[in-house]
Amino acid sequence: KGTEVNSLDLMEFVIYDARDGIKEFPLFTDEKLIPKNFIQYKIVTVSGQTFWTNAYKLSEKTKVQIAINPFNTYGIRLTKEMILGMIGRYGNIETVF
Repeated sequence: KGTEVNSLDLMEFVIYDARDGIKEFPLFTDEKLIPKNFIQYKIVTVSGQTFWTNAYKLSEKTKVQIAINPFNTYGIRLTKEMILGMIGRYGNIETVF
């Protein structure tokens, strides 16, 4: 759902300090899970390889963790090592380095 994009180079992302001081980059799996008082947003569709490769580079550069469905009781965070493992298993690891 949303606008399909092939490059993340010109996009801006929300990164914030969570209550415990960890920098989070939020990723929501369903529009219904985005809090109503969350900042203005636009939904985009990105290929998995493009997204996760860029997410790894972002986490490497900024020490951010990807927050999957934050503000929800079952939300989780992914560290750069977890993202790299997914890229290695399901994608092309050479795109990272």
